[in-house]
Amino acid sequence: MKTPDDLTRLQTALRQARQQTDPKRQVDLLEKIGQLEANRGMDNEAISTYTEALAAYEKLDEPDHILQVLDTLSVLMVKTENSQCSSPSRYARYQTGLMIWMMRIVRCTS
Repeated sequence: MKTPDDLTRLQTALRQARQQTDPKRQVDLLEKIGQLEANRGMDNEAISTYTEALAAYEKLDEPDHILQVLDTLSVLMVKTENSQCSSPSRYARYQTGLMIWMMRIVRCTS
């Protein structure tokens, strides 16, 4: 089980990875931080962290990781009803489904 110090340790490592401009290390740490936040019930913080990880994976052009993060974000968004839409659950599922299909199309045409 993770201790309270783990989040601080990971955040410190992320700051160092940013200073060293190591994007792969940054995104790995972002996912670990997001997972720890989600496990602790810090869902809004996890959404923010995973959103940052999603942007990083998009820059790295990592479709498999993008899909994984989108899936995690959809679960968190539904759980917290964090959406700009009148029906957050439907919006999150729709957005995720759309992105999954778009990624499948990109894979088939690549």
